[in-house]
Amino acid sequence: MLEVGATTDTARYRLTLARLLRVPTAAVRGHVIGEHGDAAVICTSTTVHGRPAPVPVQRIRAELTARPRRISAGIGRTRSSPAGVVLTTFTHTRSLVDGVTEVSTRQDGGLARHAGAAERGSDFP
Repeated sequence: MLEVGATTDTARYRLTLARLLRVPTAAVRGHVIGEHGDAAVICTSTTVHGRPAPVPVQRIRAELTARPRRISAGIGRTRSSPAGVVLTTFTHTRSLVDGVTEVSTRQDGGLARHAGAAERGSDFP
């Protein structure tokens, strides 16, 4: 089972390895599984263009563990992580709390528009 953390780590892994090997990201097939962050497991059975690829595990691990800190320093933590969204949704659906929770917003503060809403003159589906 792949979860949000492993999926994010896998994307970062493929991006990093592609940069190090100077190949397109789409050519890299490999996964990071298990716990998110420091406890993640890099599956070194990675291929590039369908062939086994050398994986500099220590260098990749260093980059994967440093990246979240760089992101946080640059843009700050999001108010609602995926786990926070799940917890908030659960508490609302169980009627433990009432209200509306904003889980994303446009950078300029405007309302996000649903696809096709502009043609109907509405911000709603």
